[in-house]
Amino acid sequence: MAAERSVEAVEGTPVRISRTPGAPLMMLVRMASQQSGIWDPVWEGLAGRFTVATFDLMQAARLQEDMAPGRRFRTLAEVVVRTAAGLGFPRFHLFAWYGGCHVALAALRDRPAQIASCIMLDPFFELEDMRKVERAIAFKRAIFETDRALYAYYWVMAGFSPGFMERRFDVIERLAKARVEKDRFVKQDVERWLRWVRALRTNWLDDAELAAMTTPTLVLASELDGWHAGPTVGMARALHARLKASELIELPSVGTFCFIERPSLFLEAAGPFLARRAGGRALASTL
Repeated sequence: MAAERSVEAVEGTPVRISRTPGAPLMMLVRMASQQSGIWDPVWEGLAGRFTVATFDLMQAARLQEDMAPGRRFRTLAEVVVRTAAGLGFPRFHLFAWYGGCHVALAALRDRPAQIASCIMLDPFFELEDMRKVERAIAFKRAIFETDRALYAYYWVMAGFSPGFMERRFDVIERLAKARVEKDRFVKQDVERWLRWVRALRTNWLDDAELAAMTTPTLVLASELDGWHAGPTVGMARALHARLKASELIELPSVGTFCFIERPSLFLEAAGPFLARRAGGRALASTL
């Protein structure tokens, strides 16, 4: 049976939610490109054992000033915690993706009592040698300055395997169009955009703060990096090495949109971790 989805308002913010009776909350967290159906391929499987919810984090936060990255991530984490509480879950599980992983880290730092567990899919991390990333950022900027629709296409294409793009370019077209139309990040002025591209690839937490985090965390790292700007397996390994309560699983032959391209791979990788969080019960086989 398909999970029933509804929209509930928390402090005026629409929240997409599937309530599974008696199940803990799994909050899906990202920073950009809401309302593009990104979570749909894994929604049913997660809803088999969790109440699942997501919302437009940037819209809910209503941030006006271009604050420092650490402060912004911590502010966004507070919005996630407050929204979960408004749904009736003072303690909940996090599934964060891409830039949302910075928000998850802020929640693990500031609100550990509220976070029961955390999955981070493709987190960014500043490595000792960032030369490859710097050249890739220069490439991203050249496209962003020239043609933002083309930039959106390349951003989406970088997250899929070559074979998937050959078979299902309709998916790439849909996601790229949604990013151009609905993502405020793509509409920023170039310098502000560049500051946040760099902020995502800069560590705002030190090793001691990371080592102090004790929330059970699964770090998932997809192998393919079409932008060459991260997130990368090396970044995930570096973060995992600093999070004492974390597990690391590397996903071969897929990019950061692996949960769209191969949702069954996500089940295989994250299933055991999430089953332990859901009282030992397996996730729904529809994932």
